[in-house]
Amino acid sequence: MENFRILHILSPLKWNGEVFNSQADSNWKVCEKTIKFLPNCHHYIIVPTQHDITLNAPNITFVKYNYNKTMMLNRSQFNFKQVRFDFNHIDVDFVFTHQSELSYNIFNWFHTNRYYEDVAYFGFYHWIDCNKSRGSVSGCPSFYMRQLDSMHNLDANFVHSPLSIDYLKSNFVNVDVTPLIKNVYEMPLSSKLDVEATPFDLPQGKKILVFNHRWNESSGIKKLIDYSKDLSDEYLIWITDENCDVEMPNFFVKHLRYSDYAYLIQNCYASLCFIDGYSTWNLSVQDSILMGKPLLYLDHPTIKLVVGETNNGFFKNKVEFLHLLENLPNVDSTKLHEHDFVFELQLKSAMQRYWDDTKKPPKDTQRWIDAIENGCNTKRELIEKVYGGSRSTGSQHYIRRHLLNNGYRDNIKNSMTEYYREGKESMIKRDLFNQL
Repeated sequence: MENFRILHILSPLKWNGEVFNSQADSNWKVCEKTIKFLPNCHHYIIVPTQHDITLNAPNITFVKYNYNKTMMLNRSQFNFKQVRFDFNHIDVDFVFTHQSELSYNIFNWFHTNRYYEDVAYFGFYHWIDCNKSRGSVSGCPSFYMRQLDSMHNLDANFVHSPLSIDYLKSNFVNVDVTPLIKNVYEMPLSSKLDVEATPFDLPQGKKILVFNHRWNESSGIKKLIDYSKDLSDEYLIWITDENCDVEMPNFFVKHLRYSDYAYLIQNCYASLCFIDGYSTWNLSVQDSILMGKPLLYLDHPTIKLVVGETNNGFFKNKVEFLHLLENLPNVDSTKLHEHDFVFELQLKSAMQRYWDDTKKPPKDTQRWIDAIENGCNTKRELIEKVYGGSRSTGSQHYIRRHLLNNGYRDNIKNSMTEYYREGKESMIKRDLFNQL
């Protein structure tokens, strides 16, 4: 997979004031993985106006956009008129949207710029709207019809597991929507603690159990409280979300910076998970296993998919939980390392499916080739040379597809489209200022 130009539309969830906190944002981590899976493509990332994203390479271009700070508004609003993106200089082969509910808005954005059916649109579903995912939130507008619409119209739909589709179907009690859902791929995710752990003083003489999940009902906090209230004082439950408002003798509540958190996980007795309702995937449950420490989790099909059958630290009731505390299960990280490999294969398979050659050379293809061979190799130059104008036409992307399938390449280190013949990189224009 190379020479493609990919536009990424984000779904930012985590903010420090006005600054997007990418390091804590699980949705961003999915986008980041797709970028790293495709190092030989150019990536246009529509980023918040203020962010802490650290990616920096010639094949990455940031395009600023004022995203809403709330999850619900982001799923309903996308004003493409605020995005400064010049289709007369730039080509897009794939759109990766992490706001799949906005697909119709995105289609219109491209259509108004004479990009029709030839661009491939991929949707990444981080959250499925259904009764179980809404939980106790009152007044939350339903948008599962938008998700169904996207799953019908997008070229590829990436979900964490088949359970995501089951959650979507649960909205339709008397209607089978299976025929409307198409082109589904899986995106299982591997977690990583890619930071050097910072040693600090931990409570002495305690078996530390880490609860590294959000402090809300969907994380199973009621069962956590019930199961841990009678534990002996040899156990300490470290809760990493400072929204915890429950005071118990064996609770210790403190949020840690990333490197301190890594040290805590390295030195804990085990990590805990009490999720008993909606869940399509989970990264946090993987952390302790990656560090060689066991996970104890309430039996749940999603968590079992994440950690694999060989990590048998699941319990179904309080008695089994207490037994596991005294008889810790073995730790096996094999399954965790497979997730990203599967995701990468699924992504590239979907891309390959939508990049066939045209049945025959589109109109004006030879004129483009002649112009490229004579030194006009940027998109703007080609439009002016071949058409004598400055506006893109609907056929240009078909010509591009034919060129890239028949011996021509695009200089992905240039933020603008720039063609050259394969094996003849000397055709690429040099920036004289970079040579000084």
